[in-house]
Amino acid sequence: MRAVVLADTHMPRRARSLPPLLLAELETADVVFHLGDFTEEDLVRSLREFAPLYAVHGNQDSPEVQALFPSTHRLTLEGNLVVALIHGDVGGRTAVHAAHSLLREQPDVALVLFGHSHRAYLEWDNGTLLFNPGSPTDRRRAPSKTFGILEVGESLSASIVEIP
Repeated sequence: MRAVVLADTHMPRRARSLPPLLLAELETADVVFHLGDFTEEDLVRSLREFAPLYAVHGNQDSPEVQALFPSTHRLTLEGNLVVALIHGDVGGRTAVHAAHSLLREQPDVALVLFGHSHRAYLEWDNGTLLFNPGSPTDRRRAPSKTFGILEVGESLSASIVEIP
């Protein structure tokens, strides 16, 4: 299974369309994850045209988007891969801290996907992958705009794709 992982797109405020490199990757995705701050519902509809969409809402999402998605989501992929999705805006803590907190609360999770910071982050913690894809449309204080790719098969691998 191949997944495209997105967060913090803030459309249409930060961009009117997704970057061409990201659109090309979406064409080959089996699954799309979005970790909040779509901002408006149009992007939700667009992403669902590519592949099944698993998502959570973020702190900047419209009421319509918030009604579509929970603030946290947990699912099992490929039979036994337990995945947790959060936006990462928990109680004033950093998004990375929120991801580590979730892992302490749910130690059976193999993959924590989170957003909010606009900064890509990929770290293994005792066999669990903590993964923030950054933002493909608004780098904020990050060095570049980014998104993520996950490959799930015999093993789990992840990469961060920089957008030129």
